[in-house]
Amino acid sequence: MLRGAVNTPRTSSAGRLFDALASLLDLRQRAAYEGQAAAAVEDAASGCDDAGGYPFAMETAQDGPAILDWGPMVEAILEDLRRGAAAASIAARFHNTLAEMIVSAADLAAEAQVALSGGCFQNARLTETALARLRGAGFRVFCPHCVPPNDGGLAIGQALAAGRGR
Repeated sequence: MLRGAVNTPRTSSAGRLFDALASLLDLRQRAAYEGQAAAAVEDAASGCDDAGGYPFAMETAQDGPAILDWGPMVEAILEDLRRGAAAASIAARFHNTLAEMIVSAADLAAEAQVALSGGCFQNARLTETALARLRGAGFRVFCPHCVPPNDGGLAIGQALAAGRGR
């Protein structure tokens, strides 16, 4: 399917990474609601203070967007699974890696301020880890407090934008 690009749409959603990891860890093969698999990965990581992370790469082009390559992370996760690593450790390292990806993207953008929003930031572990690492790197970080970071917040923004257009 991958070689033929059949039923393999590209996505920029980090939520699909959580879904894939939930499947690999055999935490959730089907989701009854959006975010269920991601919640299972967050739950699996709870109580694990593993400070490690996985490798990843960032590809930058002068005439295009930067691309975070999570392929090395997936390969390392598969190797951990082959060695029998605990799901809690893999899930914790996964969260740490996503936080490091966020810091790398912020560094590349060279902006002093970073806003964290999107459905993945309903995940307390990811949000807290990213906040700590971004602040540790000197960034001023903004998170939604009065509206949800997911599509509910997006809908509020769309309603406000529509109201201003009238």
